Amino acid sequence: MSDLSDYLLTLSCIWDTCESINTDEYQIPDDYVEIFNSLKKNRLDTISNKLVACRAIFDTCAEVYNNYVVLNTKKPDINNYVKDVISDHIYMTENSDSTLVVSGVNLCEIFNLLYKSGNVYNKKMFAFFKLCAYNTECDIPTFRFKLTDKAAIPPKKNKQSDSGFDLVLIKKIKDNNGVEFYDTCVQVAPPLGYYFDLVGRSSISKSGYMLANNIGIIDQSYRGNIIVALVKLNKDMPDLELPCRLVQLIPRKVEYMDPEQVDDLDETSRGDGGFGSSGR
Repeated sequence: MSDLSDYLLTLSCIWDTCESINTDEYQIPDDYVEIFNSLKKNRLDTISNKLVACRAIFDTCAEVYNNYVVLNTKKPDINNYVKDVISDHIYMTENSDSTLVVSGVNLCEIFNLLYKSGNVYNKKMFAFFKLCAYNTECDIPTFRFKLTDKAAIPPKKNKQSDSGFDLVLIKKIKDNNGVEFYDTCVQVAPPLGYYFDLVGRSSISKSGYMLANNIGIIDQSYRGNIIVALVKLNKDMPDLELPCRLVQLIPRKVEYMDPEQVDDLDETSRGDGGFGSSGR
């Protein structure tokens, strides 16, 4: 329960007096509320988990607007503490009145950094940042994956706002007429109604390789290892050094429909014009 202790200690730093904690607002066990009321005022440098401390500061001092949050602690030392801890991960601006502002895509990074693994928090702030991160008020969407080799690496995002989950090539399987096949030793099960696009990361352009099929489709019913087919365009570049992080999975929604054959289609001004007929 060290996170909970750090959280409560931070509240004691923020509040000049021990205010009463409403457990309808805060995700805190009832028996710890009594402990909090007996705490003496502490200093932030006594807190061991700085991210938990920042979560407590946002929970008590942040003002929520449509697409931004203003952190108004009214205490320069607390503002500086927050900046020192999270400024390398989340972009913030500082107003002339020393309030800190987090806006746009940075809001979803807040959830990933401070709230996602937390077990104590302000319920309203947790719900707001979760909505920013996942665009849902329901359970956080997930997909299942399985590793089939001890060297395999789980799919992973670098930032919460990233579109794709990075995959790592573990071993080369074969060559086939200039196409090299690599195994990730990862199997995935998209949630119902979703599939994955397998595309290159931006760094693939530096490797001298490209995806042989440009975009791979991982259907929601496929349960085999994800195999990556690559073509080496620049023969002067060195061969891949494994493990190698070159591709990513991007979740996509499936649109279900049935084909219907007809004798005629609606006419349009474009007609059968193609291959540049609509202009450059």
